[in-house]
Amino acid sequence: MPLDIELTDNTGRRVMIDEWDYFKWCGYANWLVTNTRPDVALVTNQCGRYAQNPGEEHVLVQKHALRYLAGTADQGLTYYGKHEILHQPYNHRNKLIVFVDSNHGVGKDTTCVVVMLNGAAVIVRVFKQRVVSTSTAHSEMIALAAGVKEVQWAVDFMTEMGHEQGTVRLMGDNQSANLQATGDYKSSKSDHYRKTQFYVEDNIQQGLVWIDKVPTADNIADIGTKPSKSNQYNNLTY
Repeated sequence: MPLDIELTDNTGRRVMIDEWDYFKWCGYANWLVTNTRPDVALVTNQCGRYAQNPGEEHVLVQKHALRYLAGTADQGLTYYGKHEILHQPYNHRNKLIVFVDSNHGVGKDTTCVVVMLNGAAVIVRVFKQRVVSTSTAHSEMIALAAGVKEVQWAVDFMTEMGHEQGTVRLMGDNQSANLQATGDYKSSKSDHYRKTQFYVEDNIQQGLVWIDKVPTADNIADIGTKPSKSNQYNNLTY
């Protein structure tokens, strides 16, 4: 997604379907995201929000994404089976690893959850939060809760497939939210989202997940919340 473009409601002329099939693009892009190209999840989610009244700026972003896909048609997801890869830095063969991120800004924030298995994503979810967060920690706590929800059913599915998970590693890059989720830090500033905090903390105590700090530059879920510079984007996707 272009770094210098922030999509907003269309206040000009509506682009008609005979000029550009905006809905069809959203459908095709969503299919790609759920299969082999989660790297376009952000632009797909952003464009989908304005499908009722697309403008010329929205179409330009879709065409930009198409040019990116055309130039990277040979890229996708790679799942590994080699011992040397799946045992570094520890044995994570058939083990779920979850990354979460949110972008705190104006209005309702965007959250991304990426569930990794054997070196590549198996679940990618990008969505607009339902409430307006009041701080970065609030926004990131909502992301942690979303990650826990994905883990709950993913663990059940993996168990049915014969791969017991134990406690799943949940990675977030906000230290305040991580500390609040583990019960190590409580403040009056977090009173209004305490229920979300307790939800995450309860699942930690039950052994479903454990929270780990990941540097922002290494957080895979970052590509689903905000446009990234090309070098960081490439490092996070491939």
